[in-house]
Amino acid sequence: MKKILLTGVALLMAVSVVSAEEFLSPQGDGKGVIGGRKAEAWRQVITENIEFSEQSACDTPPTGHWNLCTTSAGLFIIDDQAAATQLTSGAGDNTLDNAYDQGGAGAGRTITADTGAVTINNTDADTAYLLAVTPTPGSSAATGGVQITSGANATQDSLNIVNAGTGDDIQAGNGAFKVSSTGAVTGLSVDLTGALTAAGIVTLGNGTAAAAINTSSWDISSAGAMSGFSSLTLTDDITLANGKAVKSSTTTAETMLLQAYDVDNTTYRDVLTLTNGNTIAAALGSGLETVAINSTTWDVSTLGAFTGIADVTGTAGEALGITLASNGAADDLTISVTGANDSSVILASAGTGADAISIQTSAGGVDIDSPAAQDTNIAGGQVALVSKDDAASAISLTANIGTSETIVVTNTQGTSESAVTLVSTAGGVNVDAAAAKDLDLAGGQVKLVSKDNAAGAISLTANIGTSETILVTNTQGTDEASINATSTAGGVNIDAAAAKNVAIDGGQVLIGSKDDAASAIALTANVGTSETIVVTNTQGTAAGAIALTATAGGITATTAAGKAITLAGTTNLLEGADVASPAGGELDLGDGNYFNITGTNNITSIAAADSTSGRMVVLKFADILTFTDGNNLKLAGNLVTSADDTITLFCDGTSWFEMARSVN
Repeated sequence: MKKILLTGVALLMAVSVVSAEEFLSPQGDGKGVIGGRKAEAWRQVITENIEFSEQSACDTPPTGHWNLCTTSAGLFIIDDQAAATQLTSGAGDNTLDNAYDQGGAGAGRTITADTGAVTINNTDADTAYLLAVTPTPGSSAATGGVQITSGANATQDSLNIVNAGTGDDIQAGNGAFKVSSTGAVTGLSVDLTGALTAAGIVTLGNGTAAAAINTSSWDISSAGAMSGFSSLTLTDDITLANGKAVKSSTTTAETMLLQAYDVDNTTYRDVLTLTNGNTIAAALGSGLETVAINSTTWDVSTLGAFTGIADVTGTAGEALGITLASNGAADDLTISVTGANDSSVILASAGTGADAISIQTSAGGVDIDSPAAQDTNIAGGQVALVSKDDAASAISLTANIGTSETIVVTNTQGTSESAVTLVSTAGGVNVDAAAAKDLDLAGGQVKLVSKDNAAGAISLTANIGTSETILVTNTQGTDEASINATSTAGGVNIDAAAAKNVAIDGGQVLIGSKDDAASAIALTANVGTSETIVVTNTQGTAAGAIALTATAGGITATTAAGKAITLAGTTNLLEGADVASPAGGELDLGDGNYFNITGTNNITSIAAADSTSGRMVVLKFADILTFTDGNNLKLAGNLVTSADDTITLFCDGTSWFEMARSVN
């Protein structure tokens, strides 16, 4: 059961086209619209509510009748052509949309207010609007909106808003445009095709919002920027807000002038010229006037003299130059500090280039002069003194004031072998001290290295007087080579004047050859007939106090014809190792001149390896054997030995000849 609440009056208005008898038969014959109700049901219609049974579909009434029925969609009136008119929505009373379609689609859309105004009242305490128009067209051709049309005889305002509340009269664009209850307009944009005429003062904005004026020739932006003005005449001062400026009108190259009237010449002259573009320039005056700047702290006179300047700061990214156009010898540019105080002239730079501070002259010199007893201090990562003159003394360090002067070149912390370096790329290096003064070279190692492939590449020369000496002294070195004269590829020549000694003294005097050649070591005298070569051991008492030893070869003593070799004292032959008589008969001696022969095997020859020309040997036998004449033994006959018998032999390089024998 779906309850439809209809008062009797409303129902009668809805079905006024039929009689009460037709709507509700009091006889209960079932012919009424309600169908089959009793007479009391009629009274119930007048005073009470009616409950209808919800139908799945409405029936079509007989011709000339209407039927009232309810379905799940709402309450409907059905005519005899089965046309249905909905009286309510599915969930409540009849709506304006139902009234819009009352009597047909769109038939109820017009309200004729012929007796009074249509009034919409709202007493709800909510934020909903009294009337909301939401156009939602189904295509782009239907735009939707609200239109107010006043007839030709209308005398009232087309739209009259009386606002006693706190909201705006009109608001559009989500608040971008407003008309307040006091008549203030906010966010208004007006395009005028004609003139704007005002009888009084025209005020744009209320001081809290931006305003702009745009014309075809001149404009005032919302930020207050004026453009397009051909001239601007003011009767008072121009005042700029803090941080604001007078700017050029374009961002291209342009010149702006500030001019003043020259009464004497009856013309305007430039006072200030500003030029923008790739290079920004500002000029005072036109070159025909005197210009001066006077302030409370600094001034520029008409002669160009600056006074009271605390700082001169250039623009970042721009060069700053101070230039004096000199016309004579006395036209100096002077940067000075006056007053005998601890004050300074400071040239400071945060630049990172090698020429962060550059002092240059194109034609003259640079003079840095400090008073006596004051230092001239030059410090930096590298201090480079470079000459640009092809002349003697191109770079000169000179002290010439008094006898206590010194010139000191010091590297305190450098640890490299070249911590202090004097380099001459194409010429020499001359270190010259006064007579009777020392030239002192001291260091961990003092190296003199020649870079010239020439005789005398390194030369230590004394050539002043007969008392000169050259000393090479190692005071504390204990190594065998504490003083070492080495020639890697050539020789070493020690040459003294005639009648002067070459004295070599030491714990041991060793002369060693490094050449595999004849005369690897030679002691030669070749000046005159009085020459001698003397090898003397004055105090040695050993048998080998003087020893001539050839480890692998022989020793040759040669005299001129008719000259003797004199050996004074005792002459000893070198005893070789004992030699056993060989089973094969060939005796192998080895080194020596005296040998003890053991064993009883007969000997028939001496090995060829022992047979060197000029060799003399003495053989002493320890037992009985036969020393046989033959082969390379040239004897007076066989020698049958007994213990302690000897034979002396001399070799010509092939054969051995008997010199003597003894039978003991």
